[in-house]
Amino acid sequence: MTPHHAELTAVAAAQPDLARALDEGWDTPLGEASAALWADPPADAGFEPTLRRALVAELGQRTDEAERIVAGVERAGAVLTPHHVCPTAGPTFGAIDWIATRAAPGPVLVLAWSGVPMSNSAASGALCFHRAEHGQLLVAGPELQRQRTAAKDRARDGVTEGRVVLLPPALRDALVFRCPVPDRTREVLAAASPALRALVGAPRPTRPTASWAVRSCEAVQRALVGHRTCGTST
Repeated sequence: MTPHHAELTAVAAAQPDLARALDEGWDTPLGEASAALWADPPADAGFEPTLRRALVAELGQRTDEAERIVAGVERAGAVLTPHHVCPTAGPTFGAIDWIATRAAPGPVLVLAWSGVPMSNSAASGALCFHRAEHGQLLVAGPELQRQRTAAKDRARDGVTEGRVVLLPPALRDALVFRCPVPDRTREVLAAASPALRALVGAPRPTRPTASWAVRSCEAVQRALVGHRTCGTST
């Protein structure tokens, strides 16, 4: 590994093959690297019929072009990554999506798992952030103070990631799959700042938490990658 790639040292310690691949392509323009990912579409990219029907039905709730979108993904391929359903994608998977979409020849479909507890490492029960402050995400009031106090408690336990926690403690171990949106989530989002509210929106009545989380994550991804994407959960 060349000296000017010293920042890959931490990656090499845990993922040596990944570090070598990054090192070899370090000076490759991002557009070229993304195009290489799509250079060889699969010979048979068709979805299994049952899955295809489910995808069309899911996307059909949100767009009149569900059939065209699924057919486009079948022609080009799909990004299948171990995302978890959560309202904000972390830096690793956000980067995967961003790189993949730079030269994608058609629609990009990202599948995400919901059969995990809310307290999984992707923090499905929270809005996660790095550079923002709680005061930029929530209006002044009791909720902002509660979130700041909770952040201090997490920091004492070594959790430095910024979070706006959306769940009551009783739901930490509840599965994301089919979990209804709790009243606590609505209370927190009622205190959202105008900028945050415009980005993530409010949960729809009677819809599960996963549905709102996918929509919120999609909105963040659209802002990140610069064009429309469609997501679904499994």
